[in-house]
Amino acid sequence: MQPVNEQPGANLSNYVPDGLAEPLFGVSVTQARSRPQPGDIPATDSEHWTYAVLDAGRILHLPERLDGSGLRHRCLFSGRSQQDMGDVAPWLVELDPTSPLTRDLFSRGEATHHLWSAYPGLFIRTPARFEMLWAHLRKFTRLRDESGRWLYFRFWEPTTFSTLSGIAPSEEPWLGRFFGNHQFFWPDSGQDGTTWFGFCRRGEDEVASPLVLGPVVLAALEAAVRRRRETEDVKDVRARLRSSAPELDLSDEFLASLRSWLQARGFRSHATLRPAMHGLARRFPEGSPPDPGLLELLSDRRKGAGLRLWHIENWKGGGR
Repeated sequence: MQPVNEQPGANLSNYVPDGLAEPLFGVSVTQARSRPQPGDIPATDSEHWTYAVLDAGRILHLPERLDGSGLRHRCLFSGRSQQDMGDVAPWLVELDPTSPLTRDLFSRGEATHHLWSAYPGLFIRTPARFEMLWAHLRKFTRLRDESGRWLYFRFWEPTTFSTLSGIAPSEEPWLGRFFGNHQFFWPDSGQDGTTWFGFCRRGEDEVASPLVLGPVVLAALEAAVRRRRETEDVKDVRARLRSSAPELDLSDEFLASLRSWLQARGFRSHATLRPAMHGLARRFPEGSPPDPGLLELLSDRRKGAGLRLWHIENWKGGGR
């Protein structure tokens, strides 16, 4: 999927990528590529509306931008939670295809108002009106786990929602209540940096069931977070290598194995893990035998990760 401002023949008339025009807004590609004016583009199904749940933590000054957008919006947090966390909170927005904000959500660029690369949130097509959807989604912003502990549940984040869409309601009955009869779209990225949109429509009954985060969801989310962090670390190190050693062509599997090896030896934070991965990949690229002396030193957890990173960067070979 290409951003709207990078599609072939793109111009300021385009407000939504061709592949999303019909499923998300109920309009044809021809309508989407016309120069719309307010009220010019009725939905093909007048009983459905389009919304976004936008993450204020991913969009600079989101509350102020929404206030100036002319779009109906409301924070999914309220009271003290909104006061304390409004700048990183989820906001429900009723999207208008003629709005500049709608186009910004699907545009990529260096400008802060281009939001494609921010993966700003979740998109919804539904027969529910604004207040009904707001009340529905609010139920899921905080959930209890089986011990009774309250947890903020960031369902609007792409990694979280992608994980939920793959869990059967028979394993977590409350998911039927969550998905209801809404259509969900969410952005995600592949290993090659391309962006695609996931789609989920289950049409399930909202069966009454306790809203409890059970072990299936928690385990799936923990695994998804681990995969996402691995992907981000490998992507970061690959970018470093493109600058420092463009001649190296290392596989993602090799970089991931370096990551796992270093993590098992106490390299946990980005400040030490990513530079260590980069340093080892440069010194001992795929297929090259590592220096036993350096491996022994890196396995000595009595030395801090920062000191061992220094040795990676300054290793002369055969000595310390």
